[in-house]
Amino acid sequence: MYKKQNMYYSQPITLNTQIGNNTFAYDERMKLFGKAEIVLPQLIEGAIDDVQLGDHVVFAEMMDREVQEFRGLARLVCLDYVSEDHSM
Repeated sequence: MYKKQNMYYSQPITLNTQIGNNTFAYDERMKLFGKAEIVLPQLIEGAIDDVQLGDHVVFAEMMDREVQEFRGLARLVCLDYVSEDHSM
């Protein structure tokens, strides 16, 4: 498997500035809640059994004039993958 050096991080990262996916509805969330943050889950090398739903907001946006918050995975899991024809 291809690995980038220092690619994995052991703790989730909280984004609380207007960057990346936290840019969506940032101003509206700041006005409504006084804060606008999403969580980038921990990135690990693992197996399919390590993939689980999480509790943190990973994406938020305005829909129908309301802030919609979406939860994501507990951890981002980098899996080894071999295709059936073993070309990958």
